[in-house]
Amino acid sequence: MDTHDTWLMSGTYLFYTLKAHEVMQDFMRLNIKDHSSISSEMTKFICYNQASTDFSEIFDKLTILETSHRSDQAGANRLMTRMTKVERFVAETKEWMKQAEKKK
Repeated sequence: MDTHDTWLMSGTYLFYTLKAHEVMQDFMRLNIKDHSSISSEMTKFICYNQASTDFSEIFDKLTILETSHRSDQAGANRLMTRMTKVERFVAETKEWMKQAEKKK
């Protein structure tokens, strides 16, 4: 390209300026992220930066948690049974004490 030809240089500047405005309008019309030059890069970014889909460790921890919960629930049930027995014993003892005082 002849850099001394002012008409050619002016035309070239005008063409690329208008081309830049056309690309900007496309960006704005497509909300930037949907533009073909951006969406391909976004797809690559998502593919390389997505979280691991290996859930085996999570399932193992969940199994341990469920087992622990069942064990805790069984222990709580045993304690409730014992408390019920103690409360029944206390009620019976109070009743015997009342009956013993009446006999005096």
